[in-house]
Amino acid sequence: MKDPHPLGVSRTEAEVLAGCELPVAGLFRGHESQNIGLIASCIVDAYRGQSLIQLGSARSLAVLAVDGLGYRVAARWLGPDVLIPLTATFPSTTTSALATSLTGRTPSEHGVIGVQYLHTDGARGYNCITGEITEPSSAGVIRPSPDPVTTTAFLALRDLGVRSFSLPGELAALSAQWRKLALDGSTELAGSSGLDGSSGLAGSAGLVGSAGLDGQVPGSVPPGPPGMRGVHEVVDAVTRDLRAVLDRHRGALVWAYVNLDDHLHRYGPDHDIERACQAIDSLARALSASGTAVLLYTDHGCAASCPSAATMAAWDELSSPRTCRLPAGGAGRVRWLYPHAGAEQAVAHELRTRLPDAVVTSPAELSRWGLVDADSIGYARLGEIILLARGPDFPVPEPELAYEHGSMTVEEILVPLAVWQPTR
Repeated sequence: MKDPHPLGVSRTEAEVLAGCELPVAGLFRGHESQNIGLIASCIVDAYRGQSLIQLGSARSLAVLAVDGLGYRVAARWLGPDVLIPLTATFPSTTTSALATSLTGRTPSEHGVIGVQYLHTDGARGYNCITGEITEPSSAGVIRPSPDPVTTTAFLALRDLGVRSFSLPGELAALSAQWRKLALDGSTELAGSSGLDGSSGLAGSAGLVGSAGLDGQVPGSVPPGPPGMRGVHEVVDAVTRDLRAVLDRHRGALVWAYVNLDDHLHRYGPDHDIERACQAIDSLARALSASGTAVLLYTDHGCAASCPSAATMAAWDELSSPRTCRLPAGGAGRVRWLYPHAGAEQAVAHELRTRLPDAVVTSPAELSRWGLVDADSIGYARLGEIILLARGPDFPVPEPELAYEHGSMTVEEILVPLAVWQPTR
């Protein structure tokens, strides 16, 4: 592997994590500069000639956003010209991290903090995957947080005269609000990587079926392999679609979502993931040989998950409508509660007593730790009680899955930035 050391960035995970430790052993905050928010500027700066990405004769850039592949797994099975460790967002979830990667804004700033959080009105619950709004069952502190005005890498490229296309795959089933935030400025294309069996590259979005993103929507993840596309099918479909767009639109930016997450949730980094990485590496090498630069990054990794019956029973009791005014927020291995007024201390005490692998804390403490900015949009949307997983016995939304993410362990937050430079 070629190993230029671009732009003075840290090259090892130890260098990136140095100084990022939280007061809780094994948990980390995001790196101040070497984080997933760099992706947006790397994309735009490539067309300004100021990026670690070198554009080739085609002046095209293929960006692969791979869901669920942690840095250590990528380093083992990919062979790019440049490989740099970055940190993901808090929470380490798809909706938060991909929004950050395409806007350059943190979840504190863009407000997509997990999957389920407070609506902009500060009173109701909101799910950014489904767009569902939930009414509270009792009064609570109202914390309104209007959506900010943000811009995307795609819009910046449009100002530079560069056309952008996105192949969102399963992400096309997410709420229109999330897609607007993350994909604005790109032409969304639904191709063979969708779940509805559609083929071709129709210039419209929202044509694919729902996906189990972040394990937050009950029943959204199929119960077993028969209902799940294989990772080889996923990579093959993205390969066909990506090549088709690049062939038609020389000099364009093409962003493609690659869903390895569903498989990783169930089986972890097994032989199928190894083969998928080899296929991705082959695709990237072929594109770079034809004059197209390739950037690959991921949103998060995965950690082992094995909640006990006692943990799930305690969670079901303490997150129930009897105790809380809204459904639990967050996603995966970071969750929060909106207790009825006056119940906060009692609920937090019970959680600390009955959930040994959970760090039970508050938004104020998260702010002191550097995970969320005080008085920010993201801060306002959190619950009064926060739980972060520090071990596998944590009350995740899909307890049957063997791997999850959302918390701030190394396995979850350390992600790759990989570049295959064009050879002509």
